[in-house]
Amino acid sequence: MRRRARALAQAEQELLSARMTKALDNHSAQQAAVHKARHALEEAQDKMRKIKLWVRDYDGTVEPLAKGLNSLRGYLDHDVPRGIAFLTEVEKIMEAYTMLQKPLAGGEQKAGAGDEVPVEAPL
Repeated sequence: MRRRARALAQAEQELLSARMTKALDNHSAQQAAVHKARHALEEAQDKMRKIKLWVRDYDGTVEPLAKGLNSLRGYLDHDVPRGIAFLTEVEKIMEAYTMLQKPLAGGEQKAGAGDEVPVEAPL
């Protein structure tokens, strides 16, 4: 913004010098340079206003998002590993169960006094 303000001041000074020397061809070029520099300065000022608003609202906007990330981190750090451990245990139990219920060579199962008939679970 300071650089653009200096460029505007320089363009205005050159326009003033051109008016004093009464050079008509330089006069229009100098006016265009002043107009361009003024537009650039206004653009910089607009950006500065937007940045100040953003900085003012930053904490109110970012804080809820950061809290959401913290809860996600807790979920990923604690709940997911516990779930994986649980599923691993379930897998071991299911493997042990299927090892007990292996069919005999003829496709028949040996039924004993305490044996249970396996029930197929839907997938």
